[in-house]
Amino acid sequence: MARKYSRKEYLSVKDLEKVLDSCKLNLHQIDEVWPNLYIGNVGIAQNRSALQNLGITHILNAAHSKRGSIGDQSYYGTSFVYCGIPADDSTHFDLDVYFKPAADFIHKALNSPGGKKSQ
Repeated sequence: MARKYSRKEYLSVKDLEKVLDSCKLNLHQIDEVWPNLYIGNVGIAQNRSALQNLGITHILNAAHSKRGSIGDQSYYGTSFVYCGIPADDSTHFDLDVYFKPAADFIHKALNSPGGKKSQ
């Protein structure tokens, strides 16, 4: 019995460009992902006045490493509580060991004065 193979249809480069150009991404430096829980990029993490204006009191840096990380407790002073995870952007880095400490830090932050549960 002969098999029928269907020919795959591919978009042309011009059609792909139209699809990509029609995408509108709303990228923000920071987003509230849960009440009083934000996720942000390096730009907002280094803007202490913006963090204070948002009422942020705790910083969890999941990219704290020896290379390229500006923030630590001395950078944020007494205005913020800082926790840095010394992660490397590599497939060999074991991030699992930091899940519980990170979750504990977030839980403590949300239960602190100004946190979600205290309001």
